[in-house]
Amino acid sequence: MAIWKKWAAAGAVIAFLGTSAIAAYPAGGMAYDVQFKGTKGDIGDAMRAASRLESGQDAPPAGIAGLEQRGEGDRETFIAILRSQGYYDGTVDVVVDQDSDPVKVTVNVERGPRYPIAQCKIIYSRPPPKLAPTECPALDLQPNAPARSLDIINASTKLVRALNEHGRPDAQITKREAIVDHLTKTMRLTFTVDPGREARFGDLQVSGVKRTNPAFLSRIVTWEKGAIYDVRKVDDYRKRLGDLNLFSTLDIKPQTDKESANGDVPIALSVSERKPRTIGGGVRYATNEGPGLKVFWEHRNFWGEAQDLRINLGIATIEQSLETILTLPHQPDVGQTLSFGAKLAREDTDAYEKMGGTLSAQLATPLGGHWSGKAGVQLDVARLKQSSGSAFNVLLSLPVEALYDSTKAPLDPKKGERLSVRAQPVGGISDGARAFLILQSEASIYRALDTDQKFVAAGRLKIGTILFASKTNVPADFRFYGGGGGSVRGFGYQAIGPRDALNKPLGGRAIAEVSAELRYRINQDYGVAGFVDAGTVASNPAFKHSDTPRIGAGVGFRYYTGLGPLRLDVATPLNPRPGDGRIQVYISLGQAF
Repeated sequence: MAIWKKWAAAGAVIAFLGTSAIAAYPAGGMAYDVQFKGTKGDIGDAMRAASRLESGQDAPPAGIAGLEQRGEGDRETFIAILRSQGYYDGTVDVVVDQDSDPVKVTVNVERGPRYPIAQCKIIYSRPPPKLAPTECPALDLQPNAPARSLDIINASTKLVRALNEHGRPDAQITKREAIVDHLTKTMRLTFTVDPGREARFGDLQVSGVKRTNPAFLSRIVTWEKGAIYDVRKVDDYRKRLGDLNLFSTLDIKPQTDKESANGDVPIALSVSERKPRTIGGGVRYATNEGPGLKVFWEHRNFWGEAQDLRINLGIATIEQSLETILTLPHQPDVGQTLSFGAKLAREDTDAYEKMGGTLSAQLATPLGGHWSGKAGVQLDVARLKQSSGSAFNVLLSLPVEALYDSTKAPLDPKKGERLSVRAQPVGGISDGARAFLILQSEASIYRALDTDQKFVAAGRLKIGTILFASKTNVPADFRFYGGGGGSVRGFGYQAIGPRDALNKPLGGRAIAEVSAELRYRINQDYGVAGFVDAGTVASNPAFKHSDTPRIGAGVGFRYYTGLGPLRLDVATPLNPRPGDGRIQVYISLGQAF
């Protein structure tokens, strides 16, 4: 009996201790606070981003053992981060204070001295090309630069890339030796490189095509057969193929194992074709314009050489249209684009009513760098009606345009500039013989204000004039109008500029607009913007007696889709005229400019 009582007492003690442990470490886990010391700057940010102690506070461990395990994992991670930045004597100490409530965890980081790269060599196992890097500064590794692992990895990539650019597609680093000397607190770095054999561009060998003509793909290559291999030419060709919008996947690589006797290397192109047909559409809305719907059908490979046939149907309050556009890429020469268009449209605006059609042809060509040019011919035939009367117009124009674009995102640019300069001489019949010249230029600039490109400042300037004809001799649909979602927000469509006795827009022979916008992307899906727009339209081409510049301001909301941001702008005029609405709302795809 005595033995039984002893065991019962022991069981009670164990049960009590177990209950106490459960009380100390509840089912939700053991709460703790974590504090970092010696982690200022970018290294500290990297450590916090990688820390399980930091990220796991909302899901604490069940007990002290789990917490210590997290601390040890962080310690090893932090040591690796220090070494990656050149701090090879750095130490990390994780201290857990169980007596505090909640438990306090202190991470003490001592960086120590940062080791420099005291010596850097590039050793080739066979003769390299003449322009191959032979010294480490050519790889952006300067003497006594910090021994950061990312800089060393980037230097390795640049070294191989440089050889790929000068005829050596098989170049590789066979050994990268980084010796850390704790006595001198320096690093000695050696790249041992096999530059490979010199290669020349051979024939293009295409696989995977079903609808696309392989001869067309060979015709538009960016290199000359027999030229020294250059990976930059291959990258340019890859971009050229991507711009055709024909392939879901593509892979290009030299087949050095199939080198011919004269040193030519075949270039293998393997692709998977996208379905050529697409049906799609979009909607837009503006307070003064009402809703608009656009539906399109597209065939991107009509005859097997990336010819794009597109039919657009537009239905909106102020315009209904049917348009067909045929685009021939790399015609008549590689890099050029030839396009033909036909459009039937009916417009009913406050300024005029129009029923007619347009035929056009245009040649676009690269001009070097970020510059390109366009030249074309356009025939407009329409019945135009205004409050002052109606006229039947037959007008032929020759639009010419030069464009500069260093941005990379057409619908949501974050950096770069755009510039367009356009001249359009027009002549024909509109209630008599008519001839005039339209000149117009528009520039925009985009700057990211932070490294993550969440804050973007954008500005736009537009100016235009019509010469060699009075305003009455310029048909109403060729005049300038201001106001609306792509102009001065806060004012209605065509609301800015001269008006007649019935308060109808007359349009003008000169226009000037300026916009400033600050955009902030909150997260992956949402963003906001604040903007100010201003503009004026004048009857005189030199802005004599022009209307007071009208200013609008507002805020915008953005929902980011795979195609671009869906834009909702709400604006108000700051100096309205009688009859102008107080609030204008605009909804469309893409930024305002």
